[in-house]
Amino acid sequence: MYWLFRSCGCLFLLGKKKFLGYKNPTQKAHSAAAGCKSYGLRMNFFSPCGRLRASAESGFTLVEILVAILIFSIMLTWSATALFYYQAGQDMGVATRQITSEIREAQTLAVSSGNTYRIDFSDPSRRTYQLKYYAASGWVNVRGPESLPGSVQFDSASPPSFGGDAYLDFYARGASESGHLVLDGSYGKIKTVQVDGETVNVTVSG
Repeated sequence: MYWLFRSCGCLFLLGKKKFLGYKNPTQKAHSAAAGCKSYGLRMNFFSPCGRLRASAESGFTLVEILVAILIFSIMLTWSATALFYYQAGQDMGVATRQITSEIREAQTLAVSSGNTYRIDFSDPSRRTYQLKYYAASGWVNVRGPESLPGSVQFDSASPPSFGGDAYLDFYARGASESGHLVLDGSYGKIKTVQVDGETVNVTVSG
């Protein structure tokens, strides 16, 4: 408590002398030293006054600061690029698993219900697809559209094609139409999903 009281007294003097209008940091540091001595405190790095004097008489040059900022910016750019590249790969993996799961679900529903099910890939935005089934009134949506993750979309140069159509039908006997779709992601990542109509075997390549 004794040393705490003396340190507070030193800081009080420094705050008081702040309003006297010193022209440079060195003059302020010398005044800080005088204030500390009046309270019997030694000037060393571990005391508040010692740290103030050290900060006033030493520091970084403008060039050093600019070099440090430049190095930090380069490291930050590299890290961000690596992170985005990794995320693009993750999104592509999720998209292929999502499409494969939807195909398996449509086949299972078609066999169990005896109805024809369809995965519609004709969305103009090339970002969603939708599972439907055929009823007497026409095609009915099983649920809302499913979105592809991240920046993944269906390739515009090679749009989904199954029997020449932008949808994949599954029949009560379990078979479907043969065809493929191409997924296009960031950083040039591309995956092709191939479906064999007779066996409904799904192959992912790329």
